[in-house]
Amino acid sequence: MKKYIKKIRFINDSYTKFKWRERRISYGKDNPDKIFYVIRRAGSKVGLFSLVMTTLGYIKYAVDKGYIPVVDMSNEDNTYMEEGKKGNVWEYYFEQPCGYTLKDIETSKNIIIGNGLINGDISYPSDNIAYDDEELAKWKQVADRYLKIKPDIMNEAKKLSIEILGKSEVLGVLLRGTDYVNLRPKNHPVQPTLQEAIEKIDLILREKGYQKIYIATEDKEIFQKMSEKYGAKLVFMDVERYITINKENINDISIKKSADKYKIGKDYLINIILLSRCDYIIAGNTSGSQGALLIRHKFNNKYFFN
Repeated sequence: MKKYIKKIRFINDSYTKFKWRERRISYGKDNPDKIFYVIRRAGSKVGLFSLVMTTLGYIKYAVDKGYIPVVDMSNEDNTYMEEGKKGNVWEYYFEQPCGYTLKDIETSKNIIIGNGLINGDISYPSDNIAYDDEELAKWKQVADRYLKIKPDIMNEAKKLSIEILGKSEVLGVLLRGTDYVNLRPKNHPVQPTLQEAIEKIDLILREKGYQKIYIATEDKEIFQKMSEKYGAKLVFMDVERYITINKENINDISIKKSADKYKIGKDYLINIILLSRCDYIIAGNTSGSQGALLIRHKFNNKYFFN
């Protein structure tokens, strides 16, 4: 029946809006002085930092209205949910923004189930934070307060930062795979070609004299060509990388080939943390590179392809 409904667009659209609508419920009589806002997202088969960006938007929306946000990524299939495994995927990687979990509100009186659709009703960190420092500063305040990376992941990132980045100044580079360069998906920023990126990297190397380049990419072809060009100057995390063919999406390939979806998300998060610790960032405009700006201590030295 669901498959049949999905084929009839106006019925499917109406059903989707109804299913993901914002609504008030009550589970009991506890916490009568508090209103909890449960954050969720429809169409959550997306990358980790896409989830982060929209979640930050809804966190700000809830807080601005005086609600207490609680993130729910346990009741709808998403990229990092293991088949047959229960749990809140947000809590695999992050603490809850205000300390309250879904279990804490099981008997609460005032609960709003949030609108899970991504539409014009709320704002969230988007492409513009790469170019507008005032907009970036606004969202960085939200991230600094509410985006709480799990301590065990931060500890692992700190250890790898010492091993990989060391104490020398590092040029960080994030390049989305050739899948985005070739496909140019609708409503996403166009990514630079490898040649365009190399020209910018070489320019910054001449100007700044960096002795290390940290490369964050899941694309095996890009990684191999960067390794050939920069040799021992190139430093990186030891993670699986992939080659895409025709209309393949690199995220889909990595998820299909890996038996450990949690590790894919964790490795990607650590990759972005390391990128954020570089002294200068060159990147295509993606949710991941935007995330590096939000968790970065400072964001003066950056170049984002527009």
